[in-house]
Amino acid sequence: MINEWSGEMRKRRRNKGRDSNMASDQSANLEEKQVNGDADGGIQPRNCDKAEEEEEDQRILFQSAVLAQQEQKASSSGPPGETKLEILLANSVPIVNPGEYVWLALSDNELEKIPRNATLFEFKEKLSARQNEEEGTTIVLKKERAEKHGFTKFDYVSAWISLEVQSSLEAVGLTAVFAKALADAGVSANVVAGYFHDHIFVDVKDREKAETALVALSAKYKEKLAGNKK
Repeated sequence: MINEWSGEMRKRRRNKGRDSNMASDQSANLEEKQVNGDADGGIQPRNCDKAEEEEEDQRILFQSAVLAQQEQKASSSGPPGETKLEILLANSVPIVNPGEYVWLALSDNELEKIPRNATLFEFKEKLSARQNEEEGTTIVLKKERAEKHGFTKFDYVSAWISLEVQSSLEAVGLTAVFAKALADAGVSANVVAGYFHDHIFVDVKDREKAETALVALSAKYKEKLAGNKK
């Protein structure tokens, strides 16, 4: 499609050149008429010289490149990120975020007390898929921020671990593999998939144990990938 467009643009340029030559002849005739005193007047067309042709070529090449990028973007489907499981696991380096994070289930009135920028994320839950009755909104935020807004009783205090790899939301099997690695280490995990990365929340007392298990998992698959390349 891009080649057809470029060909059409070059064809238009050639036609423009022919039109410009015709205009040049007409301009010469007009000048002759002006000398003889019988000119009609008016604006003379400007010739299309070599510099203008080179400029047109550059414009065509640039617009062809823009179209190529647009076509490539349009042809790609699904969210961004890696989908190959072994590559994902090899690059799933855990990043332990500082602080302790708490989980609260709040009514709408309680939720209004906490500014949006204080929360890490929130999720509105319903009693069941068949009912519209809401159980409340779950929010996750730093413990110190929750305390600042008057909340002091927490059922679950967690550490927040992010996986460095940019994973696709369509990737299959990643959660199952690292969840098993954590389970084998005796760590309970709550997983949240962000648009770009996966995030794992573990009991704050299991922070180091979870990090060790995830580092070992990533190293195992890095070694496996390196062996496949030999």
